[in-house]
Formats: sequence, structure tokens, C-alpha cells
Amino acid sequence: LQERIREIQLDNSSKTAEVLSLKREIEETQRGMVSIL
Repeated sequence: LQERIREIQLDNSSKTAEVLSLKREIEETQRGMVSIL
């Protein structure tokens, strides 16, 4: 059970990292659009 919990935590942290990098990409894209306008 402990190992399973650890797996889930690792999975969650990698998902969190993915979400954060996606947010960063979106913000940069929006900034880029603003500079084009």
C-alpha cells in the first residue's frame, strides 16, 4: 500500500509539473500575441 501511495504521489507531482509548464506556455503565447498586436 505504501508503494502504491508513493506511485500516486509521483504521478501527481509529474502531472502538476505538466500543468505548470502548460500554463507557462499559454502565458508566453498570450504575451507573444500581445506584442504582435
